[in-house]
Amino acid sequence: MSDTADDLAIRSEGDLIVGAGWQAVEVWLEGVRHNGGDYSQETANTYNYHVAKLRWYCNRIGVAPVHWTQAHANAFIAFLRDLPLDCLCRKIETGRKRPGPDGSEAPVMRFAKADEAGYTPFRTAPSPGSRDDILRCVRALFNELHDDGVIRRNPMAKVKTRKSRRINAERSLDLDLYAYVLDYLDTLSVENDSAARLRARDRFAFVALRELGLRASELIGVRMHDVYPLTDPKTARTYWILKVSEEHAKGSTGRDVPMTRAVFEELMAYRTAFGLPAVPERGEEYGLLLSVQTRPVAIGNHLLTEAKSRRYFRAWASLTSRKSLYQIVTDRLDQVALSLERDGRGAEAAQLREVSPHWLRHTFAKALIVRGRDIRVVAESLGHASVTTTMAYTRQSALDQIREYGKDGDLDLATQDATRAG
Repeated sequence: MSDTADDLAIRSEGDLIVGAGWQAVEVWLEGVRHNGGDYSQETANTYNYHVAKLRWYCNRIGVAPVHWTQAHANAFIAFLRDLPLDCLCRKIETGRKRPGPDGSEAPVMRFAKADEAGYTPFRTAPSPGSRDDILRCVRALFNELHDDGVIRRNPMAKVKTRKSRRINAERSLDLDLYAYVLDYLDTLSVENDSAARLRARDRFAFVALRELGLRASELIGVRMHDVYPLTDPKTARTYWILKVSEEHAKGSTGRDVPMTRAVFEELMAYRTAFGLPAVPERGEEYGLLLSVQTRPVAIGNHLLTEAKSRRYFRAWASLTSRKSLYQIVTDRLDQVALSLERDGRGAEAAQLREVSPHWLRHTFAKALIVRGRDIRVVAESLGHASVTTTMAYTRQSALDQIREYGKDGDLDLATQDATRAG
């Protein structure tokens, strides 16, 4: 049965509406990218990822956002909550091998690309926090489409999400356990140069997260030339500073972070392991976190093709994703956890298996607070826009109440000493 002229006209009009709807989505995303007052490049990238998930889902069900109803919104929420296994992105072997932490080699895997079979934008099933982030983004998008008159009704208007995740100050690593992790890494035997480089790099990454309080996205975004010397005119002493660019900082809160002696010594040892000068030099454009894999490099008009030659010229590739840093930290901690379990220290092993790079940021913040650092200085170190956020580490509200009781000599509050005595 052939299409009638009326059928073609209706279909054409619908295609135009759908096309205009996706064009409006792109306009909104472009606004996010350029609205530097509220969004960082990292935020814009995250919104891109979330919208890619929405678009893939729309293609899967065959319904564009301009035709969504409340029922479609509810179905999307259910889909995120219980993601089908066939919606996870397929992994493909690259044909290359990568040395593991113990020196053994394992096949290098990658996720399918958008133009390959098995691609989806979901590499893992979204956690509850990630689901909330996706839904907040999608709701903001539909609000914009509704305000601009692209859609008559907002299908996400009645959808509720939890508030943005607040800091959980309890998710920090015990300092004795942190020291144990470093000691364990020191005892690991390395069978070849690649394993030695990996150990030095991973130890540096671990110490940098703990000593500088950086977010994973911030550390990944740092380039070698972002480490620079700064001289204090009052004392004439020169210090090493790490610059976090606005592009990679949350909320575009770029900042300059003084490096501790511990982290700078780790940096020098790590650079030496990769055959680089111990101290960073001007013009080093590659990332602060290097891969043991190499990148293409040309010497004059000659392109080096052999990995051995590229290693000779130290043409190291850079790590570029938060996922890679997350994997470095969790893989190393899993090694330590196995060691703890063999020693009968199951509770500590269980804690290590919960630790993420962000735990080390919390560890940094709590350590500064305990040492009595000014709350405003801590907030600046963390890149918090408000000290209110930083106060989550201090339990300041409870402390204020305790001190108020103390003004009247009130002894009715339960103390740990009194509990132990009882």
